[in-house]
Amino acid sequence: MENKIYLPLVFGNHSWGIGKDAESQGYTHFWKVYVRSPIGHQYDLSPIIKKVQFDLHETFSNPRRVVDAHPFGLEEVGWGEFEVGIKIFFTDPNQKPLTVVHPLKLHPDDENQLTSRQNPLVHEFYDDVIFPSFPDESQNDFKSALLQHLQDVNKSKGMK
Repeated sequence: MENKIYLPLVFGNHSWGIGKDAESQGYTHFWKVYVRSPIGHQYDLSPIIKKVQFDLHETFSNPRRVVDAHPFGLEEVGWGEFEVGIKIFFTDPNQKPLTVVHPLKLHPDDENQLTSRQNPLVHEFYDDVIFPSFPDESQNDFKSALLQHLQDVNKSKGMK
């Protein structure tokens, strides 16, 4: 029987309106898209994640952005919603990159809701990435980092 290890991750974005001053330049929102631990943005995933590639809408200058250090996210300004391609590369070269699509959300469902940097719209999805058993001893550091993260997530939830 194989023992599988899972990596809990959050894919998401924060956004907020930037006001009338910037709208004259064609922008309506600041936004940040990211990959993070369920524990929070402060939890460093760099022992597990080598880099994250974000594929933005083709109208952006340099639409393919790579973040190779914690925190794994980027900030931009814009006016429209679109799907962001997110490709995660792991520190273990034996693991294939993981690709997900995140729908960037700028506008609250309630059109009367005001957003700000202190009160942003938060649009997140939680998922578990499953890793099979690790027969190769060269993968022990990666496996240990996964197990430590899982233990920390469980502690934050009050689980043992």
